[in-house]
Amino acid sequence: LVWKTDTTFSDSESTLYDAGNKAIYVSCGNNSLEKDGDGFIAVLHPDGSVKSMDWCTGLNAPKGMAILDNSLYVSDIDEIVQINLSSGEITNKYPLEGAQFLNDVATDGSLIYVSDMRDNKVYSLSDGEFEMVAENVSSINGLESHNGTLYGLNGEGLIKFDDNGGYEILTDEVKGGDGLVILDDDTFIASRWAGQIYYIDGDQVTLL
Repeated sequence: LVWKTDTTFSDSESTLYDAGNKAIYVSCGNNSLEKDGDGFIAVLHPDGSVKSMDWCTGLNAPKGMAILDNSLYVSDIDEIVQINLSSGEITNKYPLEGAQFLNDVATDGSLIYVSDMRDNKVYSLSDGEFEMVAENVSSINGLESHNGTLYGLNGEGLIKFDDNGGYEILTDEVKGGDGLVILDDDTFIASRWAGQIYYIDGDQVTLL
């Protein structure tokens, strides 16, 4: 363990490192699916100290995040919220009709992807329009894009999507995974909400 914060965060769900601004964004206030307005994004310095606890407020239950251009895109129950990285101000909201539980967010540098864990679907967002990428993906949660390929964590394990909405299971040892970081084509870091972190190197899976 290199560092840990004080217990000053409420229901923090996800973190995202922004190398350009040397900042770590933390989505907080994820204690319900109610639109109660108590969700917020905090910002940490790379050493774990708090830069801004209330960098962006007025969200509901923010979860996954991704950075594209000068914006932070955050899932918030049934919509994607776009936040200006320079100001911390909400610049747009993109509601997804029929969404049940939007969870993680990822980007390939062009499109924004979001998982709907309860509806078992993955969508892409471009120019304010959603398109379904995959369906029948059991309990799809974590998403990440690497070299133009989309990966995910679902009820079956670590999965790799193809261009037709299908997917293959890379390992079933991380069932019900949550957060996903990709180091290279064969190396992944995956977390489970129950409190485990896994290092996946090809066929070898190590519980850290």
